[in-house]
Amino acid sequence: MVSPSPPQAFPGAAAPTDPTTDVQPRRPSVQERLARALVAAIAVLLVAWADVLTGVEIAVSIFYLVPVAWLTWHTGRRLGLMIAFMGSVAWYSAERMGGQPYSHDLIPVWNAAVRLGFFSAVVETLHRLREALFEARIFARKDPLTGLNNSRAFREAAAGELSRARRYGGPISLVYLDIDNFKQVNDDLGHQVGDTVLQEVGNVLRHKLRRVDCPARLGGDEFAVLLPHSDAAAAAAAMQKVRLELGRRAKQKGWPITFSVGIATFTNPAESVDEMIRRADQLMYTVKHGGKNNVLAQTFPGSSA
Repeated sequence: MVSPSPPQAFPGAAAPTDPTTDVQPRRPSVQERLARALVAAIAVLLVAWADVLTGVEIAVSIFYLVPVAWLTWHTGRRLGLMIAFMGSVAWYSAERMGGQPYSHDLIPVWNAAVRLGFFSAVVETLHRLREALFEARIFARKDPLTGLNNSRAFREAAAGELSRARRYGGPISLVYLDIDNFKQVNDDLGHQVGDTVLQEVGNVLRHKLRRVDCPARLGGDEFAVLLPHSDAAAAAAAMQKVRLELGRRAKQKGWPITFSVGIATFTNPAESVDEMIRRADQLMYTVKHGGKNNVLAQTFPGSSA
């Protein structure tokens, strides 16, 4: 274990960003949505203009649907419905200007209403598909039990942080945390209590660390945390607080568990994420073999290349 010291600042380094945001699908900004809506509106007007020029003999109806579908997929339901209404009105106007004959004046109005209903159905279908894919992309990188990042998301975030460290410099610490006697909880208290334990660890890691830190559940009762721009002392101090808080909650609820923590700090970027995890894992097992329920941090030189 190392003595705690405050986090250090490193000249020339970019302001750290939250690694967890790297795995989140990006939503377009308001300006981007409005710009796309303008493009779609222009496209509808161009289709209507082409519809008037070509007359009733050449159908261009499918092209009214293209900007509606494109805008819905890239911005969402609200603007999609707006452009659907505009497309229906433009189609109606093109037919009236083209001089297509009808046996009754209400027929083109009826046709426009039917088209609007069709466009709206397409908008709703695409919106729901888009949201489902958006959520699936997020959940593919989240542990469903704890809500933390899963192993895949953690490795992606760690790889991104390694790339930043190679450019700007500064230490990186990787934490490996294991729940001592977790099998005893499952055997004696049941797997439902075991799941509650894992959720409690996730809650503590999520709320007791910095915004820029990246906690994750790697599997089973093993967790990892990426601590950007934290040396061994700062990382040990932070994880000692986490360990004590976890121990307090476990004692309060009568869980016969403790927590072993290994911290690998690299003054230069490691060769790979696997090396960082391997070093931290070895330190965690050193804690386990030495009596468990402790924090052990060690600094490694990494690669200067």
